[in-house]
Amino acid sequence: MNIVPYEKGYQFLVYLESVIGESKFQKFLKSYINNFEAKSLGVEDFVRFLSEFIKSNFSRRESKKILNIIDFETWIYQPGYPVDKVNLETDEFDKAQVIAQNYINSKQTKSDKEIYNSFDILLKSIVIMELTSNTDIITPKLVSKIDSELNFSNETNPMFVYLWLSFAISVDYIQSPFTVADEFLGTIGRNFVLTTVYREIIKKDENIARGILKKHQLFYHPIARQ
Repeated sequence: MNIVPYEKGYQFLVYLESVIGESKFQKFLKSYINNFEAKSLGVEDFVRFLSEFIKSNFSRRESKKILNIIDFETWIYQPGYPVDKVNLETDEFDKAQVIAQNYINSKQTKSDKEIYNSFDILLKSIVIMELTSNTDIITPKLVSKIDSELNFSNETNPMFVYLWLSFAISVDYIQSPFTVADEFLGTIGRNFVLTTVYREIIKKDENIARGILKKHQLFYHPIARQ
């Protein structure tokens, strides 16, 4: 899965908040939701609404300065990240990556498990993503050990589960007929989640993937069925 669009969208919102200030940004979000609830809109609508909001909530001089600062062209239309990308890495982020590396290199300690159990779901997901970036050196036996200690299989948050399933399938820890993945895919409708998990199943057994899709396709949005 290409995570750039998702992280870039998040980064863009964080960047906008840093430019117009937290209180004004919260006001913008409430106004945005109230105006576009249950409606469809395009990128141009978003840019237009934000621009009008800024003009209405700042002086003419301030609004002109702010709108000149925001590089809509680069943030929205250009590939990759702009130079204004916010650095969101923290000590906890680093700890999550270290925990994954410790398990990969068989250097894990009791404190690694304790630290992991103190993490919120986002930091736990960082551990999974770090493991995923090293699938070429990870064996099912190692994943079994990690799972038994960190209880990946017992997590219920969908955003964690799809990362876990994709990783576990890719390293053959979860194998055909992918019962656990099948059950999960019948409860989630987000297209990027479906695409990621189905892609890993297809690599292992395309016929099983087609069977799972056929079973759940009426539950999915028409776009997700394609």
